[in-house]
Amino acid sequence: MVLIIDDEVDLCLLLKSFFLSYNYKVHYCHSLAAGVELCKKLSPDILFLDNNLPDGNGWDKANWFFNKFNSIYIFLISAYQHNKVEKMKSNHFAILEKPLSLKIIQKTLNSIVTE
Repeated sequence: MVLIIDDEVDLCLLLKSFFLSYNYKVHYCHSLAAGVELCKKLSPDILFLDNNLPDGNGWDKANWFFNKFNSIYIFLISAYQHNKVEKMKSNHFAILEKPLSLKIIQKTLNSIVTE
């Protein structure tokens, strides 16, 4: 199952369509608070987490997601280049810059599925 937390509606719909084509169940929301609640309810396998959300910085919450769901894979996404990202407590993450490439998402997804 995939959960997308991003305030860009078009991006959520694009990612949802992409993952549905690979038979994933997909949910999305547009705020950090809603994302936390959905994550608690759904326990997704994969999380796409935007950094700049209306109610906070998603990346600041990444370690919380890892602590609650230790096998989750997190794709940290942002339109801004980040030189330094706090060390995650898991190696189950990748940083993707917007605009996103579905080819890169597929390649990264393939690498985590085959672990």
